[in-house]
Amino acid sequence: LNGIVFIVDAADRTRFLEAREELDHLLEDPMLSGVPIVILGNKIDIPIAAGE
Repeated sequence: LNGIVFIVDAADRTRFLEAREELDHLLEDPMLSGVPIVILGNKIDIPIAAGE
């Protein structure tokens, strides 16, 4: 495993908590220790999307 790309729908704020919990599970997994993770916000072009 070379890395993980974690994509979050920036326009769906109702699922941010769920996304955070999933990311926390990845970060706590000892098998993934040291594996690089990139977090990307998808749909950032939509006016209701969250910013940085």
